[in-house]
Amino acid sequence: MKPVATIFAFATILTSPSTLATECKVVAGVFQLWNGWPPSLRLKDAKSDTIYGINEGDHIPNAMRQSVMRNGHVAGKFCLTIVGHTTVPYQKEPITLAHVVSYSH
Repeated sequence: MKPVATIFAFATILTSPSTLATECKVVAGVFQLWNGWPPSLRLKDAKSDTIYGINEGDHIPNAMRQSVMRNGHVAGKFCLTIVGHTTVPYQKEPITLAHVVSYSH
C-alpha cells in the first residue's frame, strides 16, 4: 500500500497547476545592450519605468540571443521572473534582476 500512496502523492504534485504553470510578469519593450556597469542587458518598462536587467551568463531564449548579438537590441514581449535587485552608482532607481522565461516579437 505504501508504494501506491507514494505514486499517488508524486502524481498529484506533478499535475498540480501551481507546479506546471510558471508565474511571470509580461513586459513589452526593447532589451538593449548597455556599456558600463552590469547588468549589460536591460529593459525599461514604458508603463512603470521599471528597469529590468539580465545577469551575465543567464540563459535567454535562442531567438532573443541571436537578435541581441546581431542588432544590439531585441524588441518584443518578455515573460520575466523576478530574482532580485541591484543598483549602479550613476542611477538613483534600482534595477530589477530577472530571468527571461519566454520571448515573442
